Amino acid sequence: MSRLGRILAVVVLAFTLPAAAQEERATAVEVDAVTVEPFSQTVPILGRLVAAQRGEVAARVAAAVEALDVQVGDRVAAGDVIAEFDRARLEARAALARARVTGAEAQIAADRAELSLLEQERRRLMRLQESAAFSPAQLEDKRQEIDAAAARLARARAQLEEARADLALAEVDLDDGALRAPYPGVVTERYVSAGDYVTPGEPVVALLDDTSLEIEADVPSARARHLDRDDQVAVRLDVGPATTARLRAIVPDENPLTRTVAVRFAVDTVSADMFVATGRSVTLEIPVGAAREVVTVDKDAVLRRPEGELVFVAADGRAQPRPVTLGDAVDGRFVVEDGLEPGDLVVVRGNERLRPGQPVRYETPPTAAQPAADASAS
Repeated sequence: MSRLGRILAVVVLAFTLPAAAQEERATAVEVDAVTVEPFSQTVPILGRLVAAQRGEVAARVAAAVEALDVQVGDRVAAGDVIAEFDRARLEARAALARARVTGAEAQIAADRAELSLLEQERRRLMRLQESAAFSPAQLEDKRQEIDAAAARLARARAQLEEARADLALAEVDLDDGALRAPYPGVVTERYVSAGDYVTPGEPVVALLDDTSLEIEADVPSARARHLDRDDQVAVRLDVGPATTARLRAIVPDENPLTRTVAVRFAVDTVSADMFVATGRSVTLEIPVGAAREVVTVDKDAVLRRPEGELVFVAADGRAQPRPVTLGDAVDGRFVVEDGLEPGDLVVVRGNERLRPGQPVRYETPPTAAQPAADASAS
C-alpha cells in the first residue's frame, strides 16, 4: 500500500471508531411473564399412613392344615392360595351330600308313580258310579289315599331341596379347603403351622394391603370446617419425593381433649421411589381458608439490593429496574404485593449485571400475556 493509501485508511478509521463505540450491542437475556394464579395459605399438620385394608384371614372350615404356602413378608395377589387344608373329610361329606340328592330324586320318582297309580284307580271307580257294584266309600277312601300320596310327594320334593342345599354347602366347604387371599397385600404374621387343626373363624395369617394406603391426620375442628370432599393437599415426607392427597372423609367425632377430628386422605400417586409403610409420618399442608388469585413472579427475577428488592422489566428492547414488594413464596415464585402487573416480562437470566436502560434481546415466552416487543427484542 502506498503512503497516500495508508494515510486515507487512518483517516477513515478515525471517523468510524467513535460511531461504533457509541452503538451498544444488545445483551442476550431470558425473560418470564408475571402471571396470576390461585394461592391458598396452608398450615403443616402431622399425619400418618394407614392401610385401607388390613386384617386377619380366617379359616372357613374345620380341618387340619396340610400346608401353609406363605411366609411373613411374602406378597400375594387376590386369589392366591395361602393355606391348604386336609380335604379327605370334606370330599367324603360332599360325596354323602350327592348321595342324598340322588336318594331324594329317587324317592320323588317313586312317590310320583304311586300318585299316578292311585289317580288311575280313582278314575276306574268313577266310571262305575252308574253300576250296582259302585261303592261310594271306596271312592272316598281312594281320594284320601291320593291326598296322602300327594303329601308324601311334596315332602320328597322338600327333602330334595334340602339335600341340594346341603350339597351346595359341602361343595363350598370343599372349595374352602384352599384358603385364598381376599385382596392383594403382604403377609405380616402367621398364626398356624402345618399339622395344626383349625375351626371356622380361626385366624390363619394377618394380611396388609399396602397398595391402598390412606393418610389419617388429626385436624383442628376449626380447620376441618374449611375442607371439602375431594380437596387436594400437598404431602411431604421426611425423605423421598413429595406427592398429593385427596380428602376422602371427615370423621364426625371430635376429641374433646385436643379439639381435633380424624380426617382421611386418599393418596393420589405413590412414586416407585417412595418407601410406604403403615404408621409412617407425613406432613400435610392444610389450607387455612379459601384460595384467592394472586400476582406472582419467578424467584430468579428478584435481585436483593441494599435499597430493597427489585426486578428488571424488559420492554421496548431495554431493561428497566423496578422496585417490588413481595409476599409469600408459591412453588418457585413470589407473590407480588406491589410493583408489577400481570403480563410484565421480567429478566430471569442475565439480570445480575444489567444496567438501567441497557438494550436486551430475548425470546418472548408463550405464556406472556402481552405481544412480543419490537424487532430489537426478538
